[in-house]
Amino acid sequence: TSYGCAIKNNGNSIYMMGTTTAKYLVERVSITLYLQKWDGSKWVDVRAYHNSNTKAKSITAGDDTYTFERGNYYRTRGVHYVKDGTETEYRYSVSSYIYVK
Repeated sequence: TSYGCAIKNNGNSIYMMGTTTAKYLVERVSITLYLQKWDGSKWVDVRAYHNSNTKAKSITAGDDTYTFERGNYYRTRGVHYVKDGTETEYRYSVSSYIYVK
């Protein structure tokens, strides 16, 4: 399975994106993206977005959020899931962080 996530500042919004790709066609493939904010001591989830496909090899997800606070650091955390029969696989990714002025 290949996977990853990223974050981008679009000026008036923050855009989270991510992908999960299996090696072959599987029963279910999904991704959950979390927008995280740095609170001064730890990363805190402030928004979540989920997308999934059945009978697929890959999923790409993207979500814009307009609810954010300027003067903070943000990043994206991804949870990637692949299920085929009785086998399930979870992978985790984290983007680099951005500072929103």
